[in-house]
Amino acid sequence: MSSRNDEDLTGYELDDVVKRIGALNLDWTKRNEKVDTQAKLAIGVRESLVSIDSPSIVSFSEVSGEGWSKKFKRETTYTGASVNGPYGRGFMYTAWKRDEFFHEETIQSKGKRYTGVLLVDKKSKKRHLHIGVHMPTKGGIWKVNADAISRCIEDYCTKKDGVDFVSIAGDFNASPSEVVKHFAPDGLNFALTSQVFLPTTTAGNSIDNVLSSQEFNIESIIIDSKNDRFTHYPIAATTKK
Repeated sequence: MSSRNDEDLTGYELDDVVKRIGALNLDWTKRNEKVDTQAKLAIGVRESLVSIDSPSIVSFSEVSGEGWSKKFKRETTYTGASVNGPYGRGFMYTAWKRDEFFHEETIQSKGKRYTGVLLVDKKSKKRHLHIGVHMPTKGGIWKVNADAISRCIEDYCTKKDGVDFVSIAGDFNASPSEVVKHFAPDGLNFALTSQVFLPTTTAGNSIDNVLSSQEFNIESIIIDSKNDRFTHYPIAATTKK
């Protein structure tokens, strides 16, 4: 996937990238009283990430207010970047462990349905393109945005010095089988597939997912269905070694 010379990665193989990737929709329009202030939200997010084994990088959608993220960054090993989201005051936020990555670039789609960050692993120097999504629900618009994400991946993999690892996480507003059908041709793997159909929301839908350019360790996949702070459950998965 990378156009970089392997000699730049002395001591590492290209399949050595092992990362835990997570996603959580923060329900800014229907916020539970357990997380209805910025301070409580910061605590709720922190505890939610612990419940899914503290991902290296995590996508948040339906975010409102910056106070929680400032508190979250002060009190954890995470930092992050935010961009405007598709709904009013809501925005999208991507967090990553500051001791694992350098940040090169933040990407925002014109339709505000996805955001990306280009990160560099501090240890291996590998380049990691991560995209956080909050997809629309209507089929035609969904495909337009999904196609835009695929073009973004292709662009960064082939035209921008290459990347060594790609991941996508968030609220896809589509079943695992629909997500697989669209993104499998991009060479991506899926935490949830048509064969592993588990609810990711309190309504019983399976619309959140984690994708990566490397296969996932099936035993690492967690959907924290006991989390009652949000209408979406925290979800995370780790790539294989």
